[in-house]
Amino acid sequence: MMTTKRILLLLVSLLSAVATVRAQIDVDRVITIGRNALYFNDYVVSIGYFNQVVDLRPWMAEPYFYRGIAKISLEDYTGAEADATACLQRNALIPKAYFLRGVARQNLGKIDSAIMDYQRGLELTPNDEGMLVNLAGTLTDSKRYAEARKGVADLLRFYPKSKQAHLALSGIELGEQDTTAAIRELQQVLRMDSLFAPAYSQIAMLHYKNKRHGEAITALDKAIELDPNELSNYINRGVIRYQSNDLRGAMDDYSHVVREKPNDKLARFNRGLLRSYLGDVNNAIEDFDVVIRLEPENYHAIYNRAILLTQISENSKAIADFDKVLGHYPDFVVGYYARSRAKKAVGDNRGAERDYWRAFDIERAAQNSSKKHTSKGSSPAAGKETREDDDETIEKFNLLVVSEKSSERRTRYSSRIRGRIQDNDVEVQPSPMFVLSYYEQTGGDEVSRVYYSEAITRLNERKLLPLRLRVVNREVALSQEQVAYHEQDIMEISENVSGDSGLSFRRALSYMLVQNLEQAIIDFDRAVELDDRFALAYFGRAMARAKLVEARQGASLIRKDAETVGTVARALTTSPRTNAMGVSVASDAAERLATAPDVDNELVIRDLNRTIEIDPTFAYAYYNRAVLLAKRGEVDAAIADYDRALGANPEFADAYFNRGLLLLSRGKAKEGIADLSRAGEYGLYNAYNIIKRMSAKP
Repeated sequence: MMTTKRILLLLVSLLSAVATVRAQIDVDRVITIGRNALYFNDYVVSIGYFNQVVDLRPWMAEPYFYRGIAKISLEDYTGAEADATACLQRNALIPKAYFLRGVARQNLGKIDSAIMDYQRGLELTPNDEGMLVNLAGTLTDSKRYAEARKGVADLLRFYPKSKQAHLALSGIELGEQDTTAAIRELQQVLRMDSLFAPAYSQIAMLHYKNKRHGEAITALDKAIELDPNELSNYINRGVIRYQSNDLRGAMDDYSHVVREKPNDKLARFNRGLLRSYLGDVNNAIEDFDVVIRLEPENYHAIYNRAILLTQISENSKAIADFDKVLGHYPDFVVGYYARSRAKKAVGDNRGAERDYWRAFDIERAAQNSSKKHTSKGSSPAAGKETREDDDETIEKFNLLVVSEKSSERRTRYSSRIRGRIQDNDVEVQPSPMFVLSYYEQTGGDEVSRVYYSEAITRLNERKLLPLRLRVVNREVALSQEQVAYHEQDIMEISENVSGDSGLSFRRALSYMLVQNLEQAIIDFDRAVELDDRFALAYFGRAMARAKLVEARQGASLIRKDAETVGTVARALTTSPRTNAMGVSVASDAAERLATAPDVDNELVIRDLNRTIEIDPTFAYAYYNRAVLLAKRGEVDAAIADYDRALGANPEFADAYFNRGLLLLSRGKAKEGIADLSRAGEYGLYNAYNIIKRMSAKP
């Protein structure tokens, strides 16, 4: 048995060990890694890093703020609200935290609280465009139109060319029932930018409300041509096509949305209804099953499924669905008649009779009190009406649902999306650089493109790595399971890594995937020290350093006009260059960052040069070097490198795309469009959209 003295000594030693481990955590470095992960949209990874800081230094405001951004990006609005509140409790002078909490509260339906947050944030930074836009929209939704107009006036004062301001004015005019003025504001947006898809979407819905279906479909066709990723346009076009008796076209639109987003409840619901109208009962039930799985209390879907179940003699299941609906809507006459028929079909004649007379009594009571009632034989869909998604009137169970809000109207923390067309001048972004990874983003409108490399194939054949390595430029955020897998891989390799270039390379890859870029660079250093002909290690180190530069540049350019607030708050209360979430990022060693990127970029170029020296057939090194040279304004050198990349891989879609953009910038329209056409031919379909944009220019 252990003595008391030995137990105390053991406890002291354990506490000392824990303290040592905690002391070994470099808080600033962990925050930096977390910001890197946030910048690259790796939200699960970033939350893990900010959790470490919150556990160690719960009095700091910064980790709560950044963790809130990650949570709102994952649509965890409750968690984002709590983190923004915790941030403000520690520092009430961070405007972006009010913005963050306002967005969370707006999405949670706490409209008045969201308005107060936006107003408080604007007291600290009156020219914050995101808060001005969101405040105007929230006030409009609250029917406080005079206040909303004042907010738009402030927005225009700071940003005279703001398309969002005219979109907001359109919403105000529509709220005040002035459709003509609403269309006038949207036309003003199109005069500013004739290729702005959301304006066409909203014009389409105004035509739809005025029963001008042909004009509505024309406008939606244009919106979809300009922005094929906005799925609400397909849903609404499907509704209008149905009302125009184009059933095949409506089905095509709903099916397109389901292919792109299998859990889209509006597309599933509408397709289920359309299938039920056409007698495709089993497939209609499958669609309603998905809706009910996503929303267990969607009584419209439950009732429609019940009706369909009776048609295939699944009356017991139908009765269970009818029970749920009638439990929530105890005066739903049509429901009692339907359940009566289902009960009769299963031999429950007494129950059927009770339901029949219950429906009869409700109808008679309604007649006696001169109230409107629902006829048991009427079908609301007979007139091809529609309902809005938030309309819970059960009598509208078989009406198609209109998607009222496109992505531009949804409440967001930021309207910036990295890698997409953005800004008032409709800036076109080149394809990004390639990195080494085990994972790649799939889906979307582009076909899957195979990026082959003999060097990577040889490395995979060595069975050194736990998963198949690939070269990608569409990275995917890791899941919690993947993060845990790579953290475990790092721990296991750490026991045997000494003196092995392959294991150092493998651990560097895992560090990159969990966004610990500085440690990844250290391991790549070790790999090339042990094997100076390891081309992929040089390439990996180049990309780890390039990502670190990009993340750090998101933290640079911080204005010096809020010195009294402190380093962290100064970064958050000014409007520096933003990260992928549209959020200003706190700078670590800001004075160093003014010169560090140039030095680091030279190191990136040096590693790419070494990769090419060892393996002249590795097209991705030429391509990445071209991207960097183009960013530095060395267009001729960049074009030459794209030429070399295409020499090594004649079907390299991204190289055609980027070279095409550079040629267009040089006024070589014919050559540039030819390159974009080749990019589209090889699967990068966004190129066709750019060709259309160029053709639309005077």
